[in-house]
Amino acid sequence: IRQQYDAFSEHYFDLFGQSQLNYAQYLVEFVSDLLENNQNRILDLGAGTGILSFPLSKRSNKLVAIDFSYKMLKKGLDSTSKGESIEWQQADVCNLPYDSQTFDVVISCGLITHILPSNFEAFVAEISRVVTQEGHVIISVPPLPWRRVLRQKCPLKPNFLDKYPA
Repeated sequence: IRQQYDAFSEHYFDLFGQSQLNYAQYLVEFVSDLLENNQNRILDLGAGTGILSFPLSKRSNKLVAIDFSYKMLKKGLDSTSKGESIEWQQADVCNLPYDSQTFDVVISCGLITHILPSNFEAFVAEISRVVTQEGHVIISVPPLPWRRVLRQKCPLKPNFLDKYPA
């Protein structure tokens, strides 16, 4: 998967950008209701080129954009304007390089479709570890057919996808 994202990083925005910008705007509005006075530390997991990271950075004290594709992150870094405070970090979302309770908001937009079922528990454990006790975790699950696949394959009990709507 990493090689595929590296390979089409130059064309990613052309392929998916406009639809992702529209969805990102919706998520930014949703997340903004949870934020307090731009003093929040936000972790954007699976950030890619930063379609969600850029607008969220304007509403945070610190935003860290994580992805496993160096070329996707490089594309985001190259698009960063002077004065935008985004830290771009290549990392494994199942083994995050941050201390416990570092972030007020952890957001994952569509990344869950790339988490192997054998890694679900490690992924959720890492998110739980790095978010503050009063913090918020937002996991955006893409529409069908991915949602149907996740319902069938998710090893977590009770199956959180059955409890919460997309």
